[in-house]
Amino acid sequence: TREFRFDQVLAGDADQDQAYAVAGGIVDSVCEGYNGTVMAYGQTGTGKTHTVFGTGAFWTRGDDAQEPAGDLMALAGILPRSLYQIFGYVHTHQSTSHFQ
Repeated sequence: TREFRFDQVLAGDADQDQAYAVAGGIVDSVCEGYNGTVMAYGQTGTGKTHTVFGTGAFWTRGDDAQEPAGDLMALAGILPRSLYQIFGYVHTHQSTSHFQ
C-alpha cells in the first residue's frame, strides 16, 4: 500500500481563482528554486482541462496586450496564470538574480 499526501482537494464548484490560490503558492516556491508539482486528477469530463488551461475565450482574445484584463484573467486556468506569474517574477528579479 502506498500513501499519498495532498495539500488541497478542490470541490467541484471551485472556480479558477480558488484553484490558483493553491497553485500560485507552488509557483512561488518553484521561482525560489524548489521543486513543485500541480496535478489535475479526476474522471473523464470533470473539468481537468478547463482547470489547467482555462476557457476558450481566454485563448481567442486576439490582441497584443501585455497585461491581461482582470475579467479575462478570471478565465485563465492554472497554466497561463503560472506562466504569467513566472515571467513576472523574472522581470521583477532580473537585476538581482541570474536565470539559466
